[in-house]
This record gives sequence, structure tokens and C-alpha cells, in this order.
Amino acid sequence: MVPNLPVLIRGACKSWPALCEWATADGQINMQYLRQLAGHSKVTVTDTARRHEGSGPCVTMTFDQYCDWWDQHNKLQQPQQQQQQQRQQQSGERVQQQHEYVTHQQQQHIE
Repeated sequence: MVPNLPVLIRGACKSWPALCEWATADGQINMQYLRQLAGHSKVTVTDTARRHEGSGPCVTMTFDQYCDWWDQHNKLQQPQQQQQQQRQQQSGERVQQQHEYVTHQQQQHIE
């Protein structure tokens, strides 16, 4: 091996149970499995989305409690994400319409 040369090892963790047990078939986090595995464990969490001096306050809770928060947080985020996707789609449609209009105008100018 050459010293200080980065190495990429492919497939080294394919057999790790976490790859199939910690995620659902669609790639989402398998919270139900993790709850069964570690629901009683104490965890310390913080809300880094607040960006208050790097993060929000740290809170200790069970992993079950964190999973409950996660579920509720995701339910609240879904409508916001759907609205954002709709706005992006509408914006993309407007850009496409503007592009088609400009192209049509340019073609008329050439003829």
C-alpha cells in the first residue's frame, strides 16, 4: 500500500445485517425494527435544525420516545414537503411555458 493514498473498498459491508435490517425495502429507516432492538435504551438527542449555536438543547430520553418524536415530526413534514414539491413542479411548468413562448417568438421572427 502507498502511504497517505485514499483507498475505496467496494462491497466490504454487504453482509452486515444493518444493511437489510435497519432499512426498509424502499430505503427508509426501519424504525419499528430499531425500536424492538433498542427501544428501552437511553439516548441523548438535539435538534440541529434550530442552528442555535450549532444545535438546540440536548435532551435525554428513551429510544422509544425518540421514535415517537420522529414519527410525529415526519407526519408534520409530509404536507410541507408535498407543498414544496408542488411549487417546484409549478415553477418548472412556468419555465417550460416561457421557454416554449420564447422559442415560438424566435421562430416567427426568423420566418
